[in-house]
Amino acid sequence: YLLMRIYILLLSALLLSACSSDLPDETSADGAPITIRLRLRSNNNHTYAWNQEKGNDADEDRLQSAFAVMLNDKCVVEHILVSRNSQQNLEEDFLVLADGNEFDGTDRVPTTIGKKHFYTFANLTPKEVEAATGLHFFVGQTVDTAIVNHSAISFSGDGFTPSRTKGIPMTGNYRTDLFKKDHNGVRDLYVVRLLAKLQFSITNNTGKELTVNTLSVDGLTQNPTAGEKNLYIFASPYTPAGMPVTLYPHLTSQATSGIRTYPVNQTLSNGSKTEFTAYVNESQTPKNPFSQFMLTLKLTKTDGTKTEQRYALVSNDNKEWDYIARNDWRVIPIVLQDYKFELIPRDFPPIGVLPCSVKGDEGTFTCTFYADGSFHLEPRLSLFSTGAVVTDWTRSDVTWETTQEPPSLYLTPPLWHELGGYVHGCFVDGSIGVSRHVLTLTAKPNGGVARRFSCPVIIEKKK
Repeated sequence: YLLMRIYILLLSALLLSACSSDLPDETSADGAPITIRLRLRSNNNHTYAWNQEKGNDADEDRLQSAFAVMLNDKCVVEHILVSRNSQQNLEEDFLVLADGNEFDGTDRVPTTIGKKHFYTFANLTPKEVEAATGLHFFVGQTVDTAIVNHSAISFSGDGFTPSRTKGIPMTGNYRTDLFKKDHNGVRDLYVVRLLAKLQFSITNNTGKELTVNTLSVDGLTQNPTAGEKNLYIFASPYTPAGMPVTLYPHLTSQATSGIRTYPVNQTLSNGSKTEFTAYVNESQTPKNPFSQFMLTLKLTKTDGTKTEQRYALVSNDNKEWDYIARNDWRVIPIVLQDYKFELIPRDFPPIGVLPCSVKGDEGTFTCTFYADGSFHLEPRLSLFSTGAVVTDWTRSDVTWETTQEPPSLYLTPPLWHELGGYVHGCFVDGSIGVSRHVLTLTAKPNGGVARRFSCPVIIEKKK
């Protein structure tokens, strides 16, 4: 009787222990059933987020419709899910089951503990996704994830105009583990936009009224031609979880870059500003000699004179302008002033040798030399309106970067000399060739506004 009582007590203890939790512990829980809710969110990217810090993102920038494919650890489709509130232009939405032909509608997703793989899509139709991946997803299907992960799509982001009925396409490729603690909880899934958004803020501080005619950017990825697929459908290698995240361009070999010109056609009185927004394709580091995105504004003064102001969208310490990634929202302030930056070459040619010359105006400066020996490059400010040289100004934060330098061109390579306020170099006698550099500095006229100039410089030595 005593032994039987002990046995019954032990059995009761085991039953109580088993009932204390309806799931096993984390280390042995793979395959145990749980129920979760899945919330789809548009992800913010890098320092430049599609969020309230940079102003209200438009409704058409958000989720309109969405669906997701959920795979188990064997790469088998476990569930097909769709957004609960379609065409509502939301920042986030819960996904509901749509496994069969009949719409289920529940956001309580039955699954198991273990590894899961999610493909998420927003503002893309299943047919568009099928065209990119070559697959029609259905429950029970075994998916070759290597093929899907590297699927490419044809997308014209440059000039794309989102609307309340056709939003910006977004995708996500997300792997995670589900645990016991996820039971009856919420897990977030993410999508990122397939294009970038450039928001230019242009202020007229020239002292006079002027008209901004056009804005051009060199180095942007062009839209694909018919039949070409210009970018991979997912960010590389996976869509990071959480916010913010850092993404990089994931373009195919068919993607090409070039100049894109946008009409602005805004007349600005002195002190006023305008904003201009362009949706663009994500773009790799520009392939020009200076690896920089070049921006040109064409302007008309009140007297009808047409002029240009050129800028380089330069990197800071984080190298954030080395590329433009999908999902970026870049706010670019441009202040138009009466001051223009010039670079004046100086050399010491013997009699009968041509003096040096410079071609360019605040954009790329090409300095041509014929004489051997030493030379200087002197930065200078002048007025657009009169051409008068500004003598009272200060420079700061000067950098001089060499991007191309052929051997045997210089006896002394050109370098910035802070004390003299110029670049100094010395050619090897009889040498010929071309070197490329970038001079960047902050110039502040007395009584004026400081401006950061970045000037690509070509030094050409001829006979």
